[in-house]
Amino acid sequence: MVMLAEKSQEIARLFGRLLGCPCLIIEGQAIEFRARERSVLLPFENSLGGAHVLLIVEHQLAVMLVGAMQGQAVHDLDQRLQSDRLNASELQIFSDLMESFRTVFQEEDLDLSLGPIQVDPFAVRRPDIEAVLMSPASREDFQVTIEGYGAGRLSVLSA
Repeated sequence: MVMLAEKSQEIARLFGRLLGCPCLIIEGQAIEFRARERSVLLPFENSLGGAHVLLIVEHQLAVMLVGAMQGQAVHDLDQRLQSDRLNASELQIFSDLMESFRTVFQEEDLDLSLGPIQVDPFAVRRPDIEAVLMSPASREDFQVTIEGYGAGRLSVLSA
């Protein structure tokens, strides 16, 4: 099982390195992947294709991450922050950024890969993902602050 609490500073350092600006991560409130909350679900899958780690990223944080990757000013993100979900080009940038996080959750003798990103809770029809969402073996909830952009929530669930 992934020891998530030990990974928080590694997550902050990786965000900072990838975005080119300081990032702070602290314990925060849970974010859920359900219809009433705007969030993005990223499954990190084992070699058999089963969900091993799920990241739930608040829409606001996802937009800020994409904006920081593109070097956009925070005031240019206002319209995107009001949208319901990431558009296709933002999803691609977000996917490329988050692919690096598979190494954070690697375990001995386990090779993880980023599975298909989910933006619609009603479209998730995979029992492995639903099982981790319903009763994860461990869960950590964080607030991630990106210097110059603001803060958003990130939850990490492990099978």
